Amino acid sequence: MKLYAHYGFRDFVLCLGYRGNMIKEYFLNYEAMNNDFTICLNHENHITYHGDHKEQDFNVTLVDTGQETMTGGRIKRVERYVDSDTFMVTYGDGVADVNIRVLVDFHRADGRLATLTTVRPISRFGILDVDEGARC
Repeated sequence: MKLYAHYGFRDFVLCLGYRGNMIKEYFLNYEAMNNDFTICLNHENHITYHGDHKEQDFNVTLVDTGQETMTGGRIKRVERYVDSDTFMVTYGDGVADVNIRVLVDFHRADGRLATLTTVRPISRFGILDVDEGARC
């Protein structure tokens, strides 16, 4: 989300499935977990947060899309929260150094229905080149 925000995209819809409640709890407690604060322990429990963080202007919509739902079904279930014909989908475990602004500009200039960006991961275990006889 911080990579997207770096390029000016600050509205997010999270498609929740497995452990979605933990992600909801994380965001519900975000201010308290990322700031110093003072709490007045009376019947109203007034809280004053001190300082701010770079995520102050993020808008995050959390949607339970089902634990067994596949990618297309998840996108369909959050359709009502997407207010543009152009939107981006990223898996939560996606890690890459992509210039999001250049990617969106490329997508729009090309006039295509979809643009897909992939990254070839480096093997964790190395690579072994062998010939037809299975010799190194």
